[in-house]
Amino acid sequence: MKQITAIFILSLLFSCERTIEINVPEETSRLVINAQWPQNRLFFAYVSKSLPVTEAVSYSSAENRYLVKNALVVIKENSKTIDTLKWDSINVRYVSSKKRTKFDSSYKVEVSAPGFTTAYGYSYMPAYIKPSKIVIKKDVRTSSDGVLQSEVDVTFTDLPTTDFYLFRFRSLQGGFSCVNTNDNVVERTGLTSPFDTDHCFSGNKLLVKDETFNGKEKTIVFYVNTYDLNPTDDPLTHKPVKPWLELMHIHEDHFNYIKSVNLYDDVNGNPLAEPVNVVSNITNGYGFFSVYALSVDTLRL
Repeated sequence: MKQITAIFILSLLFSCERTIEINVPEETSRLVINAQWPQNRLFFAYVSKSLPVTEAVSYSSAENRYLVKNALVVIKENSKTIDTLKWDSINVRYVSSKKRTKFDSSYKVEVSAPGFTTAYGYSYMPAYIKPSKIVIKKDVRTSSDGVLQSEVDVTFTDLPTTDFYLFRFRSLQGGFSCVNTNDNVVERTGLTSPFDTDHCFSGNKLLVKDETFNGKEKTIVFYVNTYDLNPTDDPLTHKPVKPWLELMHIHEDHFNYIKSVNLYDDVNGNPLAEPVNVVSNITNGYGFFSVYALSVDTLRL
């Protein structure tokens, strides 16, 4: 009797199986352009292509099926063609040999390739804004993990327009591991952990907009791990290099792009999180293009 019952239960389990075929709509492959340039920088652009979700992709370094190596990449400055970028096989991108970005200029990157619709993006160089003062106070507090932190006060003057900024604390090793602030002008995305009670931001992801200080002088108080302020030896020159602060004056679409990347990173690997679409501003394609004004200041203890 037990054997008959077991067979009956198994038959019920197998009878509940159904094969469902999902028709995934075909997506036309499009060009993907990624290029962000500060002032006085040689033009460059990464060009790849989108692939259908059902197509297998090799992740071998010898074969990257996303790359587009036969594209025509044209740069226009103030509506005038000024350069055609060349393929750089070492850095797997298109580069200029002599032309650089300038202030008071607008730019268009236009990319065409056989089998693709021409894709393009526009941007213009915002005004240069540099901190008027940076004050560092060493070892002013200890984080919840017992790490000594120093205070970094950054003062700058905002323009009487709607403005957006990206602050980046960096060293030769990359962005600082943890940056804290209690100032609500800093977007609460880009946290190293959503459960971090210290509000530990990645040093590369500090977004600010001027809603509460438009056209005024503003000081933002940051806290960084003191050890991140130590110099790092340059592996080529073997000389110590001090860390630095980058203040990037960016456009709203650049702000929204970085914010979407931060949100994507925050939820990456969380199966319960809402999907995040990374912002694109490329017409007839995907990716992101922007120019921005960059100031760089050395951080000295």
